[in-house]
Amino acid sequence: MTSGQRRGRWSGVPLEDRQALRRDELVAAGVQLLGQESGPAVTVRAVCREAGLTERYFYESFGDRDDFVRAAYDDVCTRAMSTLMSATTPREAVERFVALMVDDPVRGRVLLLAPEVEPVLVRSG
Repeated sequence: MTSGQRRGRWSGVPLEDRQALRRDELVAAGVQLLGQESGPAVTVRAVCREAGLTERYFYESFGDRDDFVRAAYDDVCTRAMSTLMSATTPREAVERFVALMVDDPVRGRVLLLAPEVEPVLVRSG
């Protein structure tokens, strides 16, 4: 490395991996914003601020805000379904679902409340 170069956060990480990591960071930020106790406040700017990334990286992964909200909601649903599907009895599934809601109230609010207040989720059912 020459004296003028810096090794940054993404140094040595292949482009596809960097893009996937940034997308994951954006989705995690979106889940936090969707699951706020005060209700969702999801704007592109707020998501980027929460993730510590620029809007350029937002649009690298998502076509628009609606695509993003669906992706964040799908992430929560996928994790919840994985938890439920690993149960061996109906009782265990209910217990795991309740534990999921109690242990991670942010994701619980996203799962249960976001479809009622987020326009893109209301439209898509």
